Amino acid sequence: MTKKWILYDKNDRQVTWPACIKNLSTVKNALGEELPTWIRQAFNKEGIFNEEKMIVPIRPISVLGQCSTAKYINCPNMPKHHIENARNYAREGYNRASYLDRIGRYYWFDFDLVSSDGTLIKLRMVVNRGDADCNDGMWGQFGDAIQGI
Repeated sequence: MTKKWILYDKNDRQVTWPACIKNLSTVKNALGEELPTWIRQAFNKEGIFNEEKMIVPIRPISVLGQCSTAKYINCPNMPKHHIENARNYAREGYNRASYLDRIGRYYWFDFDLVSSDGTLIKLRMVVNRGDADCNDGMWGQFGDAIQGI
């Protein structure tokens, strides 16, 4: 049974997946429903070789693609300094997208979460790798793959 839930952003507003998800560029090494080799190897290292005994609560499904930071400017968890820098860039007469295109990239994934009672929850996440020059780390969000976030 798949539970359907609607998630809200940090300001308690219901939101949906952005339009940019329809125009993602592909990423090599897309995942499938099969347990990834690196997870299987980790179990094997612990002496578990029977896949039925491999209880993994997260099942990677697919890498949907990638896009520039400018394509998902409304990510609620983008560091505030990037938003302010983009505004300042625009005030100086430049296109703010040209600033944001240089800041990291977003990667989009679908995965399933399996609860202790066997309920399957389909989730989607987006992660930005950030900008090493300003050491801001990674940011993103996740939510229900069906309902949006």
